[in-house]
Amino acid sequence: MTSARLASLIEIAQQFHPRGISPADERYTETPEYLRAREAWRCASRNAESWQRVLVLLRERATPAYRVRDLTVPYMHPSWRVALLREGTPFIAVGCVSVLAPVFFCYGLQGLEQDPQVVLRERPPEVAEGVAVIEWAIQEVFNYEPLSPEEALTVVPDVEIEHCPPGGSTLLAALISNDLNHYV
Repeated sequence: MTSARLASLIEIAQQFHPRGISPADERYTETPEYLRAREAWRCASRNAESWQRVLVLLRERATPAYRVRDLTVPYMHPSWRVALLREGTPFIAVGCVSVLAPVFFCYGLQGLEQDPQVVLRERPPEVAEGVAVIEWAIQEVFNYEPLSPEEALTVVPDVEIEHCPPGGSTLLAALISNDLNHYV
C-alpha cells in the first residue's frame, strides 16, 4: 500500500461523503457530496454491463459447490455486491465493486442466520476458494485493484457515515459498505 494510493482513496471518499455533518442531520441529503454519490449510482445503473459480465463469469466458472447470488442493493451500499454460497456449509464468499472508486473488496461471512460473522482475515478454505474466484472475475472485467484489509480500515478524516462510530468512518464504509454482514 502506498501513501499516495491511500491519500487518493481518502480524497475520493471525501468527494462522496460530506465532512463535518452527521447523516442524521436533515441537510445531509442536500449536500453536494451526497448528491454526487447518488449520481454515481445512477451512472453505474445505466452502465451495468460490466457488472452483469462479472455475474456471468462467476456462473460459468464457479464450481458446482457454489451458488451465485447478486446482493447488490443500489443506493444502500456504494458498491455492486455478489456472493458465492458454499453448498452444505455456513460459509459465504462476498465480493464488492465500488461505484465510487476503482477498487473492490472481498471477504467472507460465516453463518446463514440473520447476522452472520464477518471474516476479513484468516479465511477458511471454503471462503478463500470462493474469494479467489470472485477476485479473478472482478479483475478480469474491471481491472480494478483490491482494497487490502489495512487500507479498508483506514479512517477517513472528518467524515461521518451511518453505522460507524464518530470519528471511525473507514474507507471500507465510504467506498464499499458500512454494513458488511447485511445479507439480502
